Amino acid sequence: MKAKTIFLLAFSLLFSALFLFGAEKIKVTAAPLSGQAAIGQTIDVPVNVDMSATAEKLGSYTIDVSWDTQALQYLGYSGGAVSGFENPVVNEQNAARGRLRAAHAYPYGAEGVVNILNLKFQVVGDAGAKSSLSVSFTAMAAARSFTNLLPQVEIAESALEVTSADAPESYGIENFPNPFNPATEIRYQLPKESKVEIVVFNVLGQKV
Repeated sequence: MKAKTIFLLAFSLLFSALFLFGAEKIKVTAAPLSGQAAIGQTIDVPVNVDMSATAEKLGSYTIDVSWDTQALQYLGYSGGAVSGFENPVVNEQNAARGRLRAAHAYPYGAEGVVNILNLKFQVVGDAGAKSSLSVSFTAMAAARSFTNLLPQVEIAESALEVTSADAPESYGIENFPNPFNPATEIRYQLPKESKVEIVVFNVLGQKV
């Protein structure tokens, strides 16, 4: 009986270690489309939760966001682009101090890359300055199973370099979802106002 108890304890410890160190990561990104932005430029920062590596669906979250008010002036937010995550509850009381909190729950959940929040800022820092936007989660749970997903969360670092208003900058473009059927939302930013042509191709390389 004693040997059996020791064996079960060892198996339990091994299982716990595998769960902690071998669990699929849930990657979170919160970064502007381009790593550079000019003084006075308005930038969008999508917050995405990538559930692709796990079998779970994102059901609920509470997120804290902070930023450097000397570099970024908060203009507002919009809800997620994924069905069920369009209307988060956002506390903007401390936005002037560079902090906000958002929360949302959707019982049916969402899988893949889940866009949960979109923030809008105006760049106000000095040219050459580097800034970052930080996010942290105080709660994240799977839909239906209510599994605590916090141990699996991995947040990517974000950085923004402030350039002068007349400095050349790279463009940024992204769309969500990608691939898509039948609709997607395309976002882009340019260093200056220009004529834009967007062409969409199918998986066979054919123009649609």
